[in-house]
Amino acid sequence: MGLFSSSGNEIKIRSEIKSNPNAYECLRVWMNQGAPEIFADTIKETPDPRAWGSVLADVAAFTSSHYHNGKEDGRIEALKQIQSMFNHLIDGWTTSH
Repeated sequence: MGLFSSSGNEIKIRSEIKSNPNAYECLRVWMNQGAPEIFADTIKETPDPRAWGSVLADVAAFTSSHYHNGKEDGRIEALKQIQSMFNHLIDGWTTSH
C-alpha cells in the first residue's frame, strides 16, 4: 500500500480507521505554493486546549522520523530542529497577536 491516494496528492487513510465510527479528522494540512493551509477542529474528547499540545508533539515526533537517514541521533536532531522552529514561531504569535 502506497502512502498517497490514486490522485497522488492526498495521504491515504487506513481502512480500519475509515471503518471506525468513532474516528474523526481534527487536523489537515495542505502545502500550497510552499505555505501551509491548515484546517482544524476541536478535539471532541476534551475542551482542554492542552490536548492539542499532545497532538502536535506526536506530529513532530512522527515527522522527525522522515529526516533521520537511518540513525536515531539524526531523528533526535531533526526533532530538536522542529521544536526550535516551533518555539520561535509560537513566541512570535504570543507577543504579536
